[in-house]
Amino acid sequence: MVERDNIIIDGADYTLKGASIMGKYLSIGIDVSGRANVTVQNMKIQNFYYGIDLGYSYNNSIVGNNITANNYAGVYLFDSYNNSISGNNIENNGNGIHLVSSSYNSISGNDIENNGGGVYLYESSYNSIVGNNINANRFGIDLHYSSNNVIYRNNFVDNTWQVSSAYSTNVWDGGYPSGGNFWSNYRGVDYYSGPYQNEPGSDGIGDSPYVIDSSNVDRYPLMERVRFVMLEELTVSIEPKHVEARPGDVVNYTVTLGWKPVTWRGTISVTLTISGDGYEERHDLQITPVSYTHLRAHETSLHLVCRLLLE
Repeated sequence: MVERDNIIIDGADYTLKGASIMGKYLSIGIDVSGRANVTVQNMKIQNFYYGIDLGYSYNNSIVGNNITANNYAGVYLFDSYNNSISGNNIENNGNGIHLVSSSYNSISGNDIENNGGGVYLYESSYNSIVGNNINANRFGIDLHYSSNNVIYRNNFVDNTWQVSSAYSTNVWDGGYPSGGNFWSNYRGVDYYSGPYQNEPGSDGIGDSPYVIDSSNVDRYPLMERVRFVMLEELTVSIEPKHVEARPGDVVNYTVTLGWKPVTWRGTISVTLTISGDGYEERHDLQITPVSYTHLRAHETSLHLVCRLLLE
């Protein structure tokens, strides 16, 4: 059990393995219950009942782990909020990620494959599920009494049931032109474009919606899988950091971004906030050096992990 807040648990790619392949009943690989601001990263966790357990937890990050063969759930959240689950490989578990009574969590950039249920939500709302590979599970995503979740830019490929939804109404796209999800069983065509898909020319979005049920519709299903690029490093610097100026003076700022690999090109949104005594001004900038739709970044003292979803 993790007994402190505000710490980083770095597994350095070591394996934490339970007693049996079926997972001893109620055994837990990493127990983050009741904790805040804990990061669990770079660890292989397998053969437990719960791989990682977050009960009554908030503001924690589960990033860059390999979570496999856990009997009930790879990552389990109960009554937890504002947690981030990103960049993990989650395979061959009972459920990949299981949320109960948990809201305002972020699930992004994960490979969720060959589980009983890829993502399972029960009485869990206002979560963000964006930019995941959800493939070859029995249920891609299973929702019960869980509404107002935002679910888009995911790849739903070859799940026995792509979606199971009961008493739930959710958002399945990010509007136009961001789009919705890629569905391997979508049979629509792409002859038109625009918010109403009635303008000449294709745009990578299906002309007809992907209907899950009467309450759940992906209005803008993607024709091709979302492609992922991992950035090894992203830096942002602003100069000058301090300036002396009088009212009415013009001050010039330079925003510099750097990334690896340098061959990547994309569009990044930056919000510049200038504040002083009793004053604040915000500027939204588009830096365009291929465009992206969604950026998730998790920073630790060791590295910055970014996953961009390219159109």
